[in-house]
Parts: sequence; structure tokens; C-alpha cells
Amino acid sequence: MLIRSVESAAEEVLDSGNGEDSVNKKAAKAAASRVASCAFHPEIRISPTTGDCFLTNPRNMDSTIDFSSDDIDMLTFTENFSDTRMCVRDKFVELTTGNEIASKKKILAGFVMTENLNPATARVIAVATGTKCISGGELSIDGNSVQDCHAKIIAKRGVRLFFIEQMKASLDLRESIFTHLPDGRFQLHPGIHFHLFVSSATCGDARIYCLQETVGNFCPASKVRNAGVLRTKIESGEGTIPVQGNSQQTFDAIVGSSVADVVFGQSLPMERNRLEGFHFAGESVQI
Repeated sequence: MLIRSVESAAEEVLDSGNGEDSVNKKAAKAAASRVASCAFHPEIRISPTTGDCFLTNPRNMDSTIDFSSDDIDMLTFTENFSDTRMCVRDKFVELTTGNEIASKKKILAGFVMTENLNPATARVIAVATGTKCISGGELSIDGNSVQDCHAKIIAKRGVRLFFIEQMKASLDLRESIFTHLPDGRFQLHPGIHFHLFVSSATCGDARIYCLQETVGNFCPASKVRNAGVLRTKIESGEGTIPVQGNSQQTFDAIVGSSVADVVFGQSLPMERNRLEGFHFAGESVQI
């Protein structure tokens, strides 16, 4: 029969090789999972060069398949954020169809705009992928390189560009989500909402504490050495480390050591944006 456990298939791949570089059981399980995915879903193909899976025709794909093991259960929230997740994922699949390199499994982030919280009006404003922070040697004094290439940061840059374009449209008396106020500021139209989706917990404290933890079980930051502290991202990698008090943040010092000294983890900034919004508009844009 076609239906077999991944563990059994992994053992066979591990024993026989089956053309895969299966040096351990974990690699064998991954190889068996790729073969099983292709067997059950014809839209999925395995790249002969990289061995990664990619979609050939996402429109026929079963909408119940979850491509991100790090997604949290959005249905536990009052708003239907599962629709936000699907909008971001579908837009990513649409943009990367047929591109083996771009369609690899990775962290996915995106902003979705709705009117009066109606899912039928959902519009993907920005979508991005990425997990890395560039090294100090690649930092550009002209600003031509992006220091922080984490998905949520790239998505935030995209939504800010959208806001700027909408402000320009308001000044030109064209259709816009903003109203230009007499005092020079911009006010967001009533009923416009922005939702942020990230397929993985943001680096920092968000990766330490569980959303389902109750207040009674939560351990105060004062009792945990590394909780609630300012963290910086690891150079050319994932994760964060506590910031050092003697960090040098001049350009020549960064180039000679690490750009991670000036790129902070996102848990605290994300919480600040959630509470305060983006304050370059007349009224905060809540996410």
C-alpha cells in the first residue's frame, strides 16, 4: 500500500540510500517525507539539483495543507487570523511558483489590510521571507545593503513604502487610505485595519514564553536572568544574544567586528508597535 509510516519509510531510505545522502536518521526521515509528499500531491516536485520540494501548480493544491510547522493556532484569537495566514501564504506561493530557489521553506511574514475586519476585503500589502542578518564586512556606508534581512523587517519596510505612496496619493487628491488633515498630519480612514502574520515567533522573549501560559504560571523577568533583556541578532545567522554594555556602534568598529551589535531582537519592538502603532501618521496604525 502507498500509505506507510514516515518512520518505516525513513528506515528503508537509511538502509538502502535510495539515491539520497542519508547520513543519519533525521536526513532519512526528511527524504522519506519528500517522497511521500510527492506521492500524495502531484503538484509537489523534488528538485533534482537541490533535493528541495517546490510547487508547480498551487491553484489545485488542497487548502488544508499546512506548510509551516512553526505556525501558531490563530483560531485562539477573537479575530479570524487564519484568513490572514492563508492570504499571506497564497500570495507567497503565487509569486514563487516555478522558482525552485525562492519557493523553499523559510520564515514567512506579511501585512494584510482589511476594511471593517471583513475577510472578503483582505488585501496583501507586503510579503517577505528571510532569516539572516548580514555580516559587518558587507555593511555599506552608502546604505545600499539592508542590515537586517529577517522576514518581518523586510515586510515592515514594504508596508511603510505603501503608507508613503498612500500619503502621496492623498496629497494629489487621489484615492487613498489617509485623509490629509489641516495641521499637515495624516489620519487613517475609519474601518481600515492592518494585520501582521509571521510564521515563526519573533526572536527574543517571544521564543521563550508560550502564548498559552497563564498569569499564575508566568515567571517574572526579575527572576529569570535572560528574560526581558535587550538582545542583538547573531551575525549571518538566526537567534539572539544579550547585548553587551561596551558595544561599539561606529561604522568602522562594526565593519571590523559584527553588525549584530546594532541590530536588535524584535520581541520588544514588536510589542511596542502593537501598543503604540506607527506614529508617523496622524493616528496610530495598529497591527
